[in-house]
Amino acid sequence: MGKIGRSPERYVSKALKKGRTEASVKHMTSEQKVQMKAAKLVEVRDWIANEVLERLPPHLKPKPEDVLKTRWVLTWKKDEATGSSRAKARLVVLGYQDPRLGEEPVASPTMTRRARNMIFQLAAMKAWRLKKGDVKAAFLQGKGLPEDKPVFIAANEELAEELGLPMGVLMRLKKAVYGLCQAPKSWYESVDALMEQLGGQRCVSDPCVWVFSDKDGVFGIVGTHVDDFLITGDNSKRWLEIETKLQKAFRWTPWEEGEFKQTGLWVNQDTSGRITIHQKEFIDNIKEIHISSERRKQRTEKLTDSEMTSLRGALGEIQWVATQTLPRYQAQCSIFQSSGPNATVETLFGINKLIRQIKLDPNYKLTFEPFEGKAVVVGWSDAAWANRPDGLSTGGYVIGIAPEGILDGKRTPVGWVSHRSGKLQRVARSSLAAEVQALTVAEDELFMVRMMWAELNGFVSDVVSGTASAGRELRPMIEGVREVQACLCVDAKSIYDCLAKQVQMQSLAEKRTALELMAFERCIEETGLIVRWCHSEANLSDSLTKATAYGPI
Repeated sequence: MGKIGRSPERYVSKALKKGRTEASVKHMTSEQKVQMKAAKLVEVRDWIANEVLERLPPHLKPKPEDVLKTRWVLTWKKDEATGSSRAKARLVVLGYQDPRLGEEPVASPTMTRRARNMIFQLAAMKAWRLKKGDVKAAFLQGKGLPEDKPVFIAANEELAEELGLPMGVLMRLKKAVYGLCQAPKSWYESVDALMEQLGGQRCVSDPCVWVFSDKDGVFGIVGTHVDDFLITGDNSKRWLEIETKLQKAFRWTPWEEGEFKQTGLWVNQDTSGRITIHQKEFIDNIKEIHISSERRKQRTEKLTDSEMTSLRGALGEIQWVATQTLPRYQAQCSIFQSSGPNATVETLFGINKLIRQIKLDPNYKLTFEPFEGKAVVVGWSDAAWANRPDGLSTGGYVIGIAPEGILDGKRTPVGWVSHRSGKLQRVARSSLAAEVQALTVAEDELFMVRMMWAELNGFVSDVVSGTASAGRELRPMIEGVREVQACLCVDAKSIYDCLAKQVQMQSLAEKRTALELMAFERCIEETGLIVRWCHSEANLSDSLTKATAYGPI
């Protein structure tokens, strides 16, 4: 709060630059300035076309502190098709200056990685075509701001010139524009209202996914990540009508299918329905941390502030890749992140080695295979006791969708849905304690995956409301979870034996671990979860707990 309090404009400017380098007019060529001026005009005309603001009547005089400032955010956006850059200008309101800030909730959801991957797997299984759409100037097309809580701005030079008004004239905002803290929430509510109007049922397990179904079953799905839409359906007349209405509801960039970029990932779907995702372009641009010749001789020395900044930046890039498409590197990244203030120059060498390893890895794609028949949810859980620099333990899990033949020991494809690798929250006194902690975390995620898979296949919970659920059979969510067959595998024989042989948990030496295992046993009974033992080489999560990328995945 200190930095933002001392210089809010500078704070926001720096925060924006972290996401995408902001362009400075003083460093532009004459041609670039012309392009950026044209981009500003496009933005201003978008405001006017969408009726974003109106001039105040003479009798209305807001207090000076109620008039929010605006600024331009100027960037060069790369065109994925041509590789060239184009000017992009965004007029932003400094929403943190709003005196009513904090009085109302402003949080809005975005689609989870779990939901995205499950949509991919369902589309592959049903051979439905994926389509991606990006709404132009989305917030300007959202619902209006409430009239009883007005937001005021002073027209800047470009707005005033296009409107034919004097610069600085006071205007009232009618829409939640970029920069307003309530803008994302307002946009989400606009999308949710449209989905309900079209007949979509919002998922309880992910409020950014809507399922379209009738008495014959599910025929379409829509998922959103702010203004990025991911849709898929059966190409029936009913679904095509919904697609058409959706495309008419907003202004879009051209819709894409087959191969496209969605929230930083390249998505490819072939004619069989198979879907692959990757981040090769991003991976190729990850840079190793520079280590001077002098520092190379000081491997045991603590890092300087500048080196710590470089370390955090590199680990942030690795983590983004590891959480999205290359999970086998997440444990290494997580363990490096635990180095904290004790990191040395040797740590930088280790991180650079990991970067080279990632860049040279030929298996950089995640694949979602089409298959017929019933699908089951499968999970693997593992832990490594006290293997982190701070003495804590590492837990990991993998959750996927597979043909039910996998439960009979058949070799089948597994659609990667969710994974995690990270330190366990409590200090574990033994390997058993670490394994049980990791197991309960994995079961939590497995429950969510089962819950969502049920909803994606037409289950409607009794906690939902809206016109889409009218006339439908509403049942407790636990029933939907039970309908999705699931299996969780562990390589800790002691845990499996406790569960399979119905050992008295209270007799275990570690009472906290015993209580946790008793709670897990209750979950098995309530949800019908199958627990299996597997050897370490068959445990997909083994690679998510050890400081090596070599393992079952």
